Amino acid sequence: MVSKQEWAADPLVQVQKAIAPVQWLGHDLLINASLGIAQNKDTLLHFETAANMLRDKGPQLMRGYGVHIAPADLDAFGTAADEVDTIRRSFIQFLARPYETRAAQALHQTLTKELLPTIDTAIDRYRGLFISLVIERQHAQKAQTVETVKGLARISKQIFFISINASVEAARVGDAGRGFLQISTDIRALAQSAQSATQDLSNLVDDTA
Repeated sequence: MVSKQEWAADPLVQVQKAIAPVQWLGHDLLINASLGIAQNKDTLLHFETAANMLRDKGPQLMRGYGVHIAPADLDAFGTAADEVDTIRRSFIQFLARPYETRAAQALHQTLTKELLPTIDTAIDRYRGLFISLVIERQHAQKAQTVETVKGLARISKQIFFISINASVEAARVGDAGRGFLQISTDIRALAQSAQSATQDLSNLVDDTA
């Protein structure tokens, strides 16, 4: 189970936590302005944080985790960050003047038709990059597990055949080899159990493909 600390340190969680609030804070600002409610100046800092996450910190976090960020991805994140910066400046100008319905409607249109789809796309792109890495690592881990299972299967087979040879030799010497015959029989049974367990493990790996 993932701990709270591990969850908080997850790069994708950090990216989404910084970017996602922009999706509703703009509408909150417009609603409060229409109602004459004093604006919290710190609200606009979220836009600055989101732009920084999109442009710089997000790619850094992902790279630190091993995610490859292609130039096209960086360009897309940079474009999204520019849009966030633009809407932030628009809000600063809007809030500095007396409330204007037309200006509010224009901002609402920009938020709904331009910024929100851009933010959704950026988050989806970050998710895609992160999930691709997770899947790649799972495939690599599976391949390593398959090789380990194959190695165990070879060893258990070798032990099985060695125990058969030992039983034959023990039977050949008669009473003198009786004790050794029992040991080789036990070893053969153990080898068969190991083969069965190895097959179960192999089936489990196949089921998780």
